Amino acid sequence: MADENLNSAQGAGLPEAAFKGLQEPFGVFKPTGLQAFIISLVQKNPLFRAAVRTRANRLLQYIKKGAVDHTLYGLKFRFFPGENAGDRKALLTPNGFDRDECDLIVKHLAQDGVFLDIGSNIGAYTFNIAACRGDARILAFEPTPRVYAKLSYNLMINELQDRVTAYNIALADKKGEMRFNSERESLVLGEGDMTVQTDTLLNVLNEQNITAIGALKIDVEGAEDSVLRPFFETADKSLWPKLVIIEHAFPEQWNWNCISFLETNGYSQIWRGGLNTVYQYNAGQG
Repeated sequence: MADENLNSAQGAGLPEAAFKGLQEPFGVFKPTGLQAFIISLVQKNPLFRAAVRTRANRLLQYIKKGAVDHTLYGLKFRFFPGENAGDRKALLTPNGFDRDECDLIVKHLAQDGVFLDIGSNIGAYTFNIAACRGDARILAFEPTPRVYAKLSYNLMINELQDRVTAYNIALADKKGEMRFNSERESLVLGEGDMTVQTDTLLNVLNEQNITAIGALKIDVEGAEDSVLRPFFETADKSLWPKLVIIEHAFPEQWNWNCISFLETNGYSQIWRGGLNTVYQYNAGQG
């Protein structure tokens, strides 16, 4: 897999280090028999706990360090479980990776609907929806070059680029550049250790000629208000997403209460978990 092919995706110009382990064809990092047994055993475990994943990953990396080529939601996927928690969760506990939230998106997304995955990370939501809803159009936003490169690679090996557009940007309240904390995956948590490109959600939607949003998932570690406020304050209500999945883990970081706005402007809570709340839009209410 040539670097230039990955760079042809939205947001070219990634650093060379972002492509480590992504030049080889899928299957080169096939798990050993023992690794496959461990993965299968942990996936069947009903306890989706970080401690279980951590211990299992140590065994995987001890047996053979590096990438693991496996499947996710029936699609081909190159995992890097030694690099981050997202890879470990998706490889070892895929059935516990925001499954309720994804099921609600699959259920409520209209035929040929648009799904926005804001803060996509490795694309667990994106690939779940792409696997279950072949009619959906998906836009995924991931600002970290390394994670974006992995996302692009996995989209490519599944030939999903015609249905999924990946952006190497952070959505925010302005177009430009901002400092980003790569470890905490946030524009507002911790001290920025890298500079990322930013744009507003409405700018991207206008560029893509999108006039309706079926579902929007946002998980940007405390910066949800900087994405949603300018959108809701300027977009026509016809563009408001029919379903919103929002992480509520860091409300103290918000300068604008996202939850309060949704609940007083036509959105009704239909599900709430430990980290996310799901809202459905009722046009004409609020």
